[in-house]
Parts: sequence; C-alpha cells; structure tokens
Amino acid sequence: MSLSFESSLEQTLSPLVESVCAALEQFTEFPSPVPFVVALSGGVDSTVLLHALVQLRHAGLVSSLSAIHVHHGLSVNADSWAEYCQNLCQQWQVPLDVRRVDVNEALGDGIEQAARSMRYQVFEQLLPEQGCLLQGHHQDDQAETLLFRLFRGSGLDGLAGIPAQRSLGQRVQRGQRGQRGRRQVVRPLLSVSRASIEAYAKDHQLQPVEDESNTDQRFARNYLRQNLIPQIEQRWPGVSERLAVLSGEVVESQQWLQQAVEEAADAVLTVAPDYWNAGQVVNIGSLMKLSESMAFRVVRYWLKQKGLLMPDRSVLKTLFAEVIHSREDADPVLQLGDHEVRRFDGLLVLVPVLEPFSEKVIGWDCVARSELHVPASGWLTLGDDSARQLKAVSVCFRHNLPGSEKVRIAGRQGSKSVKRWLQEYRVPPWLRDRVPFLFYNGQMLCAAGLWVCDLLEKKPGKKRQDEAGEPLSNIGIKVRADWRFDPY
Repeated sequence: MSLSFESSLEQTLSPLVESVCAALEQFTEFPSPVPFVVALSGGVDSTVLLHALVQLRHAGLVSSLSAIHVHHGLSVNADSWAEYCQNLCQQWQVPLDVRRVDVNEALGDGIEQAARSMRYQVFEQLLPEQGCLLQGHHQDDQAETLLFRLFRGSGLDGLAGIPAQRSLGQRVQRGQRGQRGRRQVVRPLLSVSRASIEAYAKDHQLQPVEDESNTDQRFARNYLRQNLIPQIEQRWPGVSERLAVLSGEVVESQQWLQQAVEEAADAVLTVAPDYWNAGQVVNIGSLMKLSESMAFRVVRYWLKQKGLLMPDRSVLKTLFAEVIHSREDADPVLQLGDHEVRRFDGLLVLVPVLEPFSEKVIGWDCVARSELHVPASGWLTLGDDSARQLKAVSVCFRHNLPGSEKVRIAGRQGSKSVKRWLQEYRVPPWLRDRVPFLFYNGQMLCAAGLWVCDLLEKKPGKKRQDEAGEPLSNIGIKVRADWRFDPY
C-alpha cells in the first residue's frame, strides 16, 4: 500500500480529522502530551482513526502515538490481519504491540462477550499511566448499540449507548464525580457516520482488512447492521443519526439522574463485615423505602460497581421477586454469571460462585508462620504471640471438628454447639462451612475472626500434655486469630 502524507497534510485538516481533534479536545489541550494508543483491528474504522491520529502527529498536535492489536485467533485470517497491522504501523512509524489471547478461557457469556473481555484485559495491561485508549466506534455503531439494548430490555440506562469517554481499569468513587480517571477510553469517531469513514478511506487510498464474521447474521449486531437498520433507513432516512442524537440526550438526562441514584445509594449501601470480603452490600430495609423505579436503579448501580454486566429489567424483577421478597426463612440465591446474589440478615450480598471445599484438618506451625492461607477458605493471621507458646495448632472446619461437645466462649454465658454460635454471630450460610477453627490437643482455641474460647482448663485427675507428649504448662492461654474469606 502506498500513501503520501504530503498530499493529505494540507493547511486545513479534513472534516473527519477535525472531528477527531474536536472530540479529543474535550479532555485534553493541544498540543497534547497525552500518550494516545489506538486499538487497531485492521478494519476500516480503526485504520481510519489511526490515519487521522498520524495526521495530527504530523501537524504537531500529538506527541505520543502507538497502537495495540489483539490477536484473538478466531479466524483463519487472524495472522494476516496482524501482519497487515504490523506493516501499516511500520509504514506510518507507529509503535505497535501485538498480543495473542485465548478467547476460550473467557467463554461463558458467548464468544462476542468473551473476545471483548479478553481485549480489555490486554488494554488494561498495556495502556500507560495517564494514557488514552482510542477506539473506532462511530455513529452507526451507536445506533446499533441503542437498538440492541432496547430490544434486549436494558431500560433507560441502555439508551445512553456507547460512552464517548470513560475511565479504564479503575472506577471513580462516589464523591469524586467530575474527576477524570488516570487512564481513559475515548471514541473520537462517535459523531462520524460509517459512510463518511468509508469515503475517507477511499479518498486516502487506505485498504483495510475485512472480518468475514461481519457478514454472519447469527450475531445480533450483524443482523441489525445488515438487515434491520438498512430497512429502517430506507423507510426513515437519517434514522441512525437521529438515534445517535437521542443517545446523547439520554446521556445528558442521565447525568442528573445518576446523581440522584448515587445519593440514594449512599443511604442504601453499607459495608459488610470485613471477614466476609464482600465490600458494599445492600440494606434491604433502606432499599424498600425507595420507589420501585429508584430501587431498581440502585441495585443496578450496585451490581455495575461490582463489575457485572448491566442486568436488564426482567433480571431485576426476578431478583426482587425471588431473592428480596422471598419468605423470611428462605436462603434465596440468584446466579448472575460467575457470581450469586444472596440475601442474609436483611442484606443483599454479591458473592462469587464457590467451588467445592476440601475440609481437611491442616497443621499450622505458629512459630514459623504468623499467617496461613487455606485455599477456598481464606487467610488466617495470628492476633498476638499467644499461639507461639503452643508452637503448633490444628485448623479444622465445621464438618471435621473433633468431638461434638458444646463450646464456651470468653465473655459469653453458657455453652452451645458450634452451629448455634455461628447463628448467633450472624455468619452467612455460604461461609459457615469455611470458617476456620483452631484446636490444640483436641480443645477449641478460637473461631478465627469470630470468637475466642474460654480459658483452657485442667480437668481433675488428668495431666495435660502437648502434641509431643510433654507436660503442658500453658494452661490459661487465650489464642486469637483473624480471618478474611477468600474463595480462591
């Protein structure tokens, strides 16, 4: 491919390049020191975007420009696409990073979502601090996204469409609205139509690759792009542009609505006990004081903050009916991808789907290690040096506790079964089998993170010995350990 920038770098930039420049000026000043990184697939959209950025670089408006190509390996042509991107960037003197990913590792919500998930993992790994990832989404993509979400039932949030700008890799906390994240994703072609992009490519003799999957109408977006939207455009010309305008108006309306949702969330969301490792949870009593519409929005906001895909209205209705409003003595669960929404003690909690747990007894050398990791249970940390006097303890779990006698807890009256104590300490059902109990010579010392047992007592007529058979002189030692649940 032959390309002469002398012919394209006239005193006045082309309208498309001016649109790109105007979009970037929304968050940076020119000349810009921001490291711009183009997500380059080799298709017409990203090729034109990279060409526009190269022009801005030649015009002295951009100082740092590079590109990333994610090699999914899903097409027999994937290698040739990567080669095209390498040749293109070499010709335009743009540093390129080609990364191969295994989409099969992320299959769960379909191949399209899996590929997207893997791409963003690469972007987060490679985008430099203060960097800006540029993507080639355009006006027609916005219309497709709006219709796709509308048909899927995403509600008003879905009508906001593709954001022109968002942070990457870290969320802005509540109370920091208006602050920009350190790394950004920007789509500077959202106001440009596909026809304008294709015309630009033709005018500048660009020869982008074509993904053969783009013609496969089994994919919802391809059906919209090639079948439904052309029919709508034929009946109502210019509808894609009007849909993009509608999306922009929804975004403006969403700004004040989002503020109202966050203010409502401040009154509804609370922090779970630290050992749950569940972060923010929903206080159902406070949630029920809101209108149904606002309650739906707060729950959707909460799930989005947790990193889940935005649930549609039917999923939210199921969540409210089967989890929040289920009978009081139930232990309701609703699975959302690889997580579960659970209700416990008046709270709505999001937890990962838990793997089977091997509840074997584990020996803990307290002298050598003050911290112990138990897979699928979590992290144990000694609260003080008391356990070091015992040298070693055993870590047990509910179904392999030695003996079935009742337990006395320091500072509490009476003795009760472990089951009763777990209920009184309000340990969630999904954690009860994973709580670590520390034992010494068959006697419980503590439930990590929960309670310390009463002082070890010498039983009349018996000489207490340690694990090695030596006389035990440490009667009365209290051992405390902290525990933080970790499912991995």
